[in-house]
Amino acid sequence: MSESADNEIRVKRLISIGAIWPELLEEIADLLESEDSESRVACFFQLPYALRLSQDWHRVRASQEDKTLYLYLQARTARLECDEFARLAVREVIEEAQPQPSNITQIICLVPLWGRRSRYYSEYLRAVSVDESGKRTVVSGERWKDRRPVTARAYEFDLAQRLPRLISSGLRLLLPAYSICSLVEAPAPNLLSNFFVMPAPGRVIFNRPPQPVLGALLSKNTDSETVLVSSLDLGKSLKVGVRELGKFEHQLLAMNRLRLSGERALALIGTLSLLEWYLNLRFPADSPKQESVEAIIISGRVNFLPKECRVLLREASNIRNGLVHGAPPVRHRLTETHNAAGRERDYQGNLVPSEKVEEIIRTALEVFRLSNLQLRNSTNNSTAAS
Repeated sequence: MSESADNEIRVKRLISIGAIWPELLEEIADLLESEDSESRVACFFQLPYALRLSQDWHRVRASQEDKTLYLYLQARTARLECDEFARLAVREVIEEAQPQPSNITQIICLVPLWGRRSRYYSEYLRAVSVDESGKRTVVSGERWKDRRPVTARAYEFDLAQRLPRLISSGLRLLLPAYSICSLVEAPAPNLLSNFFVMPAPGRVIFNRPPQPVLGALLSKNTDSETVLVSSLDLGKSLKVGVRELGKFEHQLLAMNRLRLSGERALALIGTLSLLEWYLNLRFPADSPKQESVEAIIISGRVNFLPKECRVLLREASNIRNGLVHGAPPVRHRLTETHNAAGRERDYQGNLVPSEKVEEIIRTALEVFRLSNLQLRNSTNNSTAAS
């Protein structure tokens, strides 16, 4: 680690505010030292919720204009802790049976430098190795954009200004893709919490006072259960490109939250009702009557769907019919002291496993994707024919 007085103060500060733990800081410094074949810098920041991502490097495009510019992101689940003197600390969570509300995500990001930043990176490293104050000139004026001499500190400031925009662009790809894979919404932050840059091994900088993650953590709701998302699944979803989750997808994620809370019957009924609305809208029948999933499949209007998908939807329709036409759910009064007060109890028809409801929700997402692809192909064919 760099031992200059200013850098030591910054390092102590980011540890004291719970921005990172010392072992990870050393790990990132070692990582930069080992990456001698390519000019890379590291960034790290926090999200106010836990992403359950496999702990490998996820390659994400950082710019829509420059197709060659990529980030390499790694997510670590961590937990904020507070001691008896109200001092914050963060530690990594390796494995736990039940997620905690204080869990967050520590993101480590490796950024291959580009353009003039890559061209003069070796000069920057030499400059800070000789003078850690950052006052040594790295680039003469005629070779930089505004024709002013660039010191090591100015070079760092340029990186600290530019990198948050690249990372925000990458998160707009990563987080919607993760939401689709995990069925849990992961909103993109308006501001990166506890954002720091390590442009050289052990040297820490930032372009504005760090924003603590605690405020965002206190204002959000934590889901009690998520699934682990693999690099393969995330990579498939990332191919879609930059996008916002639509109303249909938001509603399906809401159905999954119902499932996680134990309301399996409501989640299944709501999913099929939403899917019927969508299919009737996109693939209308000759009559204005709203048809059920069963009727839509029998009519042949969704024959483009795989057979196993249609079989599962018909199975889900039969389960839904049993739920709707069977006995109503038995509930405890909200005023009772029973530990199940206000919650849906298992009854005949609601014994459908949570895993089955999750499979139906995922199938609805797949139907949405395939339907949009079918409509796009139909539009392209019509345009070509005309």
